[in-house]
Amino acid sequence: RGNEVPLLAGCLALPRLDQLHAAPPTSVHQALAAGLVVAIVVVALLAAFALRVRRRGRASEERMSALVGNLPVGVYRTTPDGRIVEANPAMARLLGYDGVRDLVRLNVRELYVEPEERSTLMARLQRVGSEFAEFQLRRRDGSTIWVRDFPRTVRGPSGAIAFFDGVLLDVTERKRFEAEVERSHRELEARVEARTAELARANRTLWTEI
Repeated sequence: RGNEVPLLAGCLALPRLDQLHAAPPTSVHQALAAGLVVAIVVVALLAAFALRVRRRGRASEERMSALVGNLPVGVYRTTPDGRIVEANPAMARLLGYDGVRDLVRLNVRELYVEPEERSTLMARLQRVGSEFAEFQLRRRDGSTIWVRDFPRTVRGPSGAIAFFDGVLLDVTERKRFEAEVERSHRELEARVEARTAELARANRTLWTEI
């Protein structure tokens, strides 16, 4: 519109989210790759829109809220003490909650299967500002999922960390695939070892008879 600078103009040529999901991936690893691209796009968009919100006020804030609400990946903002300040509907669905209101009543620490993993991640973020990690979260029904998290720090005027903003991707299927590959690999190794031992015994028997 007019002389408005296009989002991320001159920085990145980003595909549309609908293009990323247009064709179904042919493997678990392709699905993960597509998910990583989505996460990178989302992080870039959020950073750019946050800058525009600060510059342009309420209109940009409403547009950013609408964008985040329609994204196909979980987006969140939490505080260092674990309070969930913001989340989008996809985040609630990912964790099995009916809506964002139910989710934000929780402390994010309640969602971790291994609570110390959050402490470790927060310590790294304190040093480097942005990071990614994979860990398990507990859904509302008690089941667990594997997620890949792309968080970054948001610091206040004093320089202290005020929030953690991030994007969550469900990588449970990839983890299951990797576990199945590992199991098949172990079974193959066991068969090879058994066959090798069998041949060694046969060879010893043959030499004894000779």
